[in-house]
Amino acid sequence: LDSDFLLIVLRDLIRTRPDIKVVLMSATVNAEMFSRYFNDCPIINIPGFTHPVEIFYLEDVITRLDYVIDADSEYAKAGAGTAGAGANASKG
Repeated sequence: LDSDFLLIVLRDLIRTRPDIKVVLMSATVNAEMFSRYFNDCPIINIPGFTHPVEIFYLEDVITRLDYVIDADSEYAKAGAGTAGAGANASKG
């Protein structure tokens, strides 16, 4: 929603300030639709390719690194090895 509002403001701004230049970049945008929206502005196409993406979830990374959080760490879950209620628990 915020980006939609910004595009409306930019279109109005360009009408009143022709010296302002706007560059929109996206690998997935419908360039023709945006060109029409911005008064048939020019489209520059730069060919390329998509880079392979591998997804890692935090739990998988922690397992792969054999990382263990100390029981008294402020990042440990409350009650997981400590008697307190987390980092904000008073010690004493």
